[in-house]
Amino acid sequence: MPREEWKTRRSGSFGSMASAYERFRPGPPPAAIAWMLPESAKTVVDLGAGTGAMTKDLVGRVECVIAIEPDDRMRGILVGNLPEAIALGGTGESMPLDTSSVDVVLASSSWHWMDPDQALRETARVLVPGGTLGVAWAGPDPDGAFVSQA
Repeated sequence: MPREEWKTRRSGSFGSMASAYERFRPGPPPAAIAWMLPESAKTVVDLGAGTGAMTKDLVGRVECVIAIEPDDRMRGILVGNLPEAIALGGTGESMPLDTSSVDVVLASSSWHWMDPDQALRETARVLVPGGTLGVAWAGPDPDGAFVSQA
C-alpha cells in the first residue's frame, strides 16, 4: 500500500476511539498556545481539532474559534463539549473557509497527517496577509491517568 494511502486510512482510524481519545489525549500546554497566538488575533482555526484538546483552550481567548476536523465522530464530541466553537468538516488540504478569512491557523498533534505542500498552500489561502501558522506536538503527561494506568 502506498504511504499516502496508508496515511489517509490511518488518520481516519481515531474516530472509533473518540471517547477514549477525548479523555486521554492532551492538548498543548497553555504557555505554548500563548506563544503561538498573537494578541491581535480575532479568528483562529484549530486544524485537525480532534475532540477539542486545544480548542477548549482557545475558546475565550479570541472572538471566534473554528475547529476543523475530518472525522465526524471526533467532531461530534467536540461539538457536544464546546458549543462556543464553530466545528466544520475539512482537512488541512481543504478548509471550508473563505480566502483571507482567519488570523491564525494552529495545528496540535495533527500536522503530520497532512500533505505539507498542500496544507501550506491551503493555510496561506485562508490566512489574512501577515497571518500566523503555529504547529505543536503534545505528548502524554507522565503523571497523567493514561500513563499511570499502563
